[in-house]
Amino acid sequence: FYARTEAKEPVTLTFQSPLFPDGPRQSVTVKGAEWKRYSLPLTIPALYQQPNSVVMLLIMHDDPPGKLFLDAFQMESGMEPTEFEP
Repeated sequence: FYARTEAKEPVTLTFQSPLFPDGPRQSVTVKGAEWKRYSLPLTIPALYQQPNSVVMLLIMHDDPPGKLFLDAFQMESGMEPTEFEP
C-alpha cells in the first residue's frame, strides 16, 4: 500500500487481523507528505485462503494527530511485494 501524512511528526499505523485477535500486530511508521510504498508480510492459514475471507483491522495511533492518506491496498502471494503490472 501507499501512504503519506501531513502531520509534522511521524504517524504509526498498526495492523492486526481480526481472525487472529491474540496474534502479533505489525506496524509501519509513515513520515512525510510524499507518497511512499509500504508492505507487511502476512501468513494466512489455509482455512482462510478464500477470496474476501481475510479482513485487516487498521489501528491508527492518534498521537501525534494529523491527516493520514492511504491508497492501493492489495494482497498477493509471497513474502515480498512485486512491481505493478497493468
